[in-house]
Amino acid sequence: MSREMVDSGIPWIGDVPKEWKKIRIKHIFEIIGGNGFKDKYQGKESGDYPFYKTSDINGDCDYVSTSSNYVDADVVDIENYNIVPVSSIVVSKIGAAMRKNHRKITTCDCCIDNNLQALHPIRTIDDVKYLYYLLKVVNFEWFDNNGTIPSVNNAKLKDLYVPWVSLSEQQRIAEFLDRKCAEVDDMIALQEQIIEELKAYKQSVITEAVTKGLNPAAPMRDSGIDWIGSIPEHWETAYLKRFCKVNSGREIEIELEQDIDNAVPVYGSGGVFKYTNKPQFNGEVVMFGRKGTLGKPIYANGRFWAVDTMYYLTFGNSLEARYCFYQLVAFNWEPYITQTALPSIVATDIVNTSFAFPSIAEQQAIADYLDEKCADIDSLIQTKQSKIDSLKEYKKSIIYEYVTGKREVNE
Repeated sequence: MSREMVDSGIPWIGDVPKEWKKIRIKHIFEIIGGNGFKDKYQGKESGDYPFYKTSDINGDCDYVSTSSNYVDADVVDIENYNIVPVSSIVVSKIGAAMRKNHRKITTCDCCIDNNLQALHPIRTIDDVKYLYYLLKVVNFEWFDNNGTIPSVNNAKLKDLYVPWVSLSEQQRIAEFLDRKCAEVDDMIALQEQIIEELKAYKQSVITEAVTKGLNPAAPMRDSGIDWIGSIPEHWETAYLKRFCKVNSGREIEIELEQDIDNAVPVYGSGGVFKYTNKPQFNGEVVMFGRKGTLGKPIYANGRFWAVDTMYYLTFGNSLEARYCFYQLVAFNWEPYITQTALPSIVATDIVNTSFAFPSIAEQQAIADYLDEKCADIDSLIQTKQSKIDSLKEYKKSIIYEYVTGKREVNE
């Protein structure tokens, strides 16, 4: 028999079982702030306390137990750091990280930096895992202070009403969600594994085509280039600079363009773009990052700007731009990344490297083949990614349904 439902009086929850109560966050949790983390203490790989940063609470697992940074008890005393007790729930409280709504349960006493805060349960009649699931359906954007930099207004957060049930019911819900979410996570992991296999397959298809061509019966010879190996004997090897010119992007101020139809994309690290109405170039190019997102080739055709963290290559009549793009996708960039505080790539190192080149007609045929083949693989990847997105939404929905009493644990 279904439970009798009543209006909770909490807009984001709606109806709850009649016997459920409501309670404010401030009566469940103590909020513990983070501390500034001086550079001189960072990078220590062991110590008395892990010192968590925002990056430590990314990902989909429920707990956080290790960190890239540790501090000893004497430093904690000297700097007067707050100690976050075991079984607290750590959350991001500022900037874009706040909007991602990551949460993690601590498995030991720890410290946190000032981009984080911890919610520590203050009563023995609550189950921390249930509270964790409850907080996963609380969107911290609701408590944004509306300042220049988004951050949590804790006064608003403390006054938030949430549903409350008995400890035994909390434990039943948490145990059920542990099992159910683990099943969903396994399905997500399977899809992610398939995506990685498809990406590896795509890479192998590209590498095979730009180093061996499309005719498996073609006579082969040694290219003399370690990462390429043998090539069709009628292909030649040459420095990339013989066929293209390298250009540096420019430092510019983005002017947001309301008329998107007439706007020009501005490519930055990783190919992210905004809009400006002042074109830097008009034509067919291949770009890659020199700082930040390194060695990520981008094919572009048309008007664009490239920011100063990008290089772009322009071509003569002897090199098909799309073929060059696929060459650079297959290329091993690692040896060309500088081992400095800010790793970068020197474009002249790339264009002074030997590649393998067939005739322009064969380049075009290979590019056409790879365009079609990669589009098919990308479509499969997108299908798998859509399934992952759906599974993640399903996981969110079941957590919401059970922690708000819309569905009852009958197992």
